[in-house]
Amino acid sequence: MNAITEVHSIADVELMLPNLGYVAGDADGIVTIGGVPARREMVVFNMDLSVHSRFYSLDNGHYLINNLDPNQQYLIMARDLPPSDGVERYEPATWDYVTPMSDKTQAEQMELWQSWQT
Repeated sequence: MNAITEVHSIADVELMLPNLGYVAGDADGIVTIGGVPARREMVVFNMDLSVHSRFYSLDNGHYLINNLDPNQQYLIMARDLPPSDGVERYEPATWDYVTPMSDKTQAEQMELWQSWQT
């Protein structure tokens, strides 16, 4: 049976997401397609190449991948859309041996994410 978890406060989020590590994309670190900011799937791999998690960048190319162990390293891949006739597609962009930042609390990470929503 699946348990349903209710979130009532930032403390609930912190219990659900025990790792403070995160990787964020802003400024020159956003996802772009042909130089234009874009929403694309991002896959986070553990160093043994098992999938840790999947995320999407925002339409403006910003991304925040949270709940990462700051004592581990990861392989992160941003993928373009599937091939389509007459539409140029790009090879995946990858970042290897990424060590997450841990200088923000869960609340500060959520504030950063929220600031990119407009």
